[in-house]
Amino acid sequence: MPDWNGRIRKQLEDLNLAPTREAEIVEELAQHAEDRYRELLSGGATEAEARRATLDEIGGHKLLARELGAIERADAPEPVVLGARSGRLLAGLGQDLRYGFRTLSKDPGFTAVAMLALALGIGANTAIFSVVNGVLLRPLSFPDPDRVLMIYESNAEFNRASVAYPNYLDWRRESRFFTDMGAVRNDDFNFTGAGQPERVSGKYVSASFFPVLGVTPLLGRGFLPEEDRRGAACAVVLSYGFWEERFGGDANILGKTLTLNAVRCAVAGVLPADFRLGENARVYVPIEQWNAAGLHMRENHPGLRVIGRLKPGATIEAAQAEIASIASALSHQYPKTNAGHGVKLVRMKDDMVGYIRPTLMLLAGAVGFVLIIACANVANLLLARSTARKREFAIRAALGAERGRVVRQLLTESVLLSLGGATIGLLLARWGTRLVLAAAPGSLPRAGEIGIDPYVLLFTLVVSMVTGVLFGLAPALQGANANPQECLKEGARGAGGGRHRAEGVFVAVEIGLAVILLAGAGLMIESLWRLWQIDPGFNTRNVLTTKVALSPKVVASPPGIRLAYQRLLERVAAVPGAQSAAITSVVPLGESDSETQFWPGTGPQPTQDRMTSAMFYIVTADYPSVMQIPLRRGRFFTDRDNLASPTVVVIDDVLAKRVFPGQDPVGRQISIMVIGPVQVVGVVGHVKHWGLDSDDTAKIRD
Repeated sequence: MPDWNGRIRKQLEDLNLAPTREAEIVEELAQHAEDRYRELLSGGATEAEARRATLDEIGGHKLLARELGAIERADAPEPVVLGARSGRLLAGLGQDLRYGFRTLSKDPGFTAVAMLALALGIGANTAIFSVVNGVLLRPLSFPDPDRVLMIYESNAEFNRASVAYPNYLDWRRESRFFTDMGAVRNDDFNFTGAGQPERVSGKYVSASFFPVLGVTPLLGRGFLPEEDRRGAACAVVLSYGFWEERFGGDANILGKTLTLNAVRCAVAGVLPADFRLGENARVYVPIEQWNAAGLHMRENHPGLRVIGRLKPGATIEAAQAEIASIASALSHQYPKTNAGHGVKLVRMKDDMVGYIRPTLMLLAGAVGFVLIIACANVANLLLARSTARKREFAIRAALGAERGRVVRQLLTESVLLSLGGATIGLLLARWGTRLVLAAAPGSLPRAGEIGIDPYVLLFTLVVSMVTGVLFGLAPALQGANANPQECLKEGARGAGGGRHRAEGVFVAVEIGLAVILLAGAGLMIESLWRLWQIDPGFNTRNVLTTKVALSPKVVASPPGIRLAYQRLLERVAAVPGAQSAAITSVVPLGESDSETQFWPGTGPQPTQDRMTSAMFYIVTADYPSVMQIPLRRGRFFTDRDNLASPTVVVIDDVLAKRVFPGQDPVGRQISIMVIGPVQVVGVVGHVKHWGLDSDDTAKIRD
């Protein structure tokens, strides 16, 4: 390789530069010469021709160097730039990248600080975007998801209530705006007979459920209509994850039987790996296999949800009007169970993620502010650094570099910084995404679809490029505007007023955004503090909960159920450290709820629109002791409250004030749907089942 350094030093002799500065310029120009030499070789020139042409170009700058020295001595007007060296765009970009790497590597402290600041901002944005992408942006995993709607019953107390199965059957039969409808209900199953017994989450679904979604099983098929009949042989469709984990991805699984709730079910199909409708559903069983007596009772709303697929060309408004008309007809036909009941249609994706959208958008805005602050910080660092490089920029301009060329070089350096920060930020984002999921286990819908995918990588790349240009633009323009005459004087010192003004703007932006973020953080901390001060109505300390499922043989008879629960309580109470134990059908502040309709007195059942609802807990006698719920009046249940005694109930003080204002409710009677008349024997304190911040606004809270 030819030695360019000696020739270049001769061109700079008259400038009388400091040794350090001269060495930096020689290194840079030597690299340019080498790039030009290789460019000529690639264009077909011989080594001798390429060397001679490169030396001629270096020599062409001698006159300019002499003129520049004269300008320094005579303080003459600014020279005319002779023009930048011609070259190919890619070759110039390669030079910019190589020089950018060299420049950043010479100042590792600055480079590390800048990259770390950017990594925090870009990493936080990437982590939140991965959540936003997985939850809000990514389409659902079946065809035309925007035409799939959730169909709820509505009444005065619930805008989106579960559906009575007979009402679903009527909607499906009479609707003309839907290609079809399907029904689904969440439940748990005892899986036995194949290795370790396991309690698995699953769904009861109608035979039309998978066709409505447009889902084709990976193996086998969905349910046949004849399998979704009472008394039919049990069939099951497996999720891909369950098939992989428990059956090792056995391709011959179809037709084999597995035992769910002591019932042998033949495997009909395996769902695709990308199908997710509820993160934990592992098995799907025909809904008519659910042996609950109340499934076909119109007054029963057993947590059933209905989906429907709109026909092509049909609108959600037209479908809403049609279903509302059907519901109105049913309310006249069945006034006791359907009076006052309407229908609410919601797009499935909005139903799944609508409640979390504002929170995610708020988080995205907050981390966006963090990125802007990081950009302002790095821009200030670059502005300060550009002051030390003013002579370098001036010599570049004097030797023929156009202003745009200098700006491009400096923007290349800032983009390199940003890309380095993005690389570190991706690593932080992977950790941050796991942190977000761990901080809210089970709270994020579609959590299984959150991750670093190609869309997230593309987002990170775009953000890093835009970020690099944004924080590098002001320092680049500042450096490109350097005055060669002033800057080349060795005595010139200090930064211009322009830099100070730019720094002031960046500092003001940082302070303003920091104040916004601090104010938001302060309000959030205050909200959390106030939530901690709210009494939930029970003592949460040292209370442990677990779900229990009895075997089908046990639940086959009421005496067997009572005996099994009694033995379970005795065994739990005997555990060292356990003070008391109880059984409840609903855990406060949990995901599940249970409501029942009732009316005061023992008169005949009124129509639906004249009844009211309340939370409905089935508990054992020690429940107040375990939860430390205060008894306001009367008594709680005892062992004497059994099948041989009258049916009794305990209500909370909120319901007591609503139903029996100014009266003593103890000894009075109310009638509960399905159960009939019961006597109130006690009043306890209110438990905030719906949450510390939202229970007071719930329509059913007592």
